[in-house]
Amino acid sequence: MLKHIPWRTIAAGLIGAALVLLVAWPLGWIPTYVDHCQYDQTGHKECTRDYVVLIALLQIGKLLRDAAPVIAAIATGFIGWFTYALYKATAALAEISRTQAKIAETQADQNEILQRAYLSAEMLGINPYLGEGDMVVAHVSFRNVGRLPASNVTWSITKDIDPNDERKEFVIKNRFFGDNVIAPGTPMTQGSEPFERPNSDAGFIYVWGEIRYRDGFNANRFTRFCHRYNCKTFQLLPERTRRGILAEYGRYHEYGNSTDEG
Repeated sequence: MLKHIPWRTIAAGLIGAALVLLVAWPLGWIPTYVDHCQYDQTGHKECTRDYVVLIALLQIGKLLRDAAPVIAAIATGFIGWFTYALYKATAALAEISRTQAKIAETQADQNEILQRAYLSAEMLGINPYLGEGDMVVAHVSFRNVGRLPASNVTWSITKDIDPNDERKEFVIKNRFFGDNVIAPGTPMTQGSEPFERPNSDAGFIYVWGEIRYRDGFNANRFTRFCHRYNCKTFQLLPERTRRGILAEYGRYHEYGNSTDEG
């Protein structure tokens, strides 16, 4: 079985052979011509001289001329193979570039998800209004639970008393207020319009609305919220002389809570 000869060994052999020829030719070790001699009938010697190198070159030229179609076909095949290999390599590089672009885009999206501002709407209860009488206010805390400031913050809060504890329709009636900035981890407290505390324990107080903001990556976001309080939970609030509902008695309603992401 023939062994594979490394290309470096072949190259070294060819270079060595070329060096031997360059040294041997000037020293006359390799004949450059051959004399062909013969004697005629009178015994006179006649010689003709053939130049070996010239004849060899002529023969090589003739061989190359005769083999030109084959050489051209081989060269054409090699060029075709090289072109196809170049095409495959270019296509592979293009695919790698597309993959890297997708990875970079995915990383950018993941970074945005991790870093952007998120505003939540937390319940702060039904509290006595700062005035006389039985007026109360529904308070909501807008908290930034993300890692970047939320800017251009506007909000709308609506309230209503309804005997149905499974209400599904919550239309935002009031206009939007504000143009604030909420830093990460910071709450912002806002309240509804003051309304008269119900005289009856029957029914539920619904507090709903929407907060709009920019998330730190120049994208517009919103959070819709809906809180429900049972009127039976009105009580005299600690450190106050008037009645209200503590935030712990509030509930996130089954409907009316959503964000721009679903």
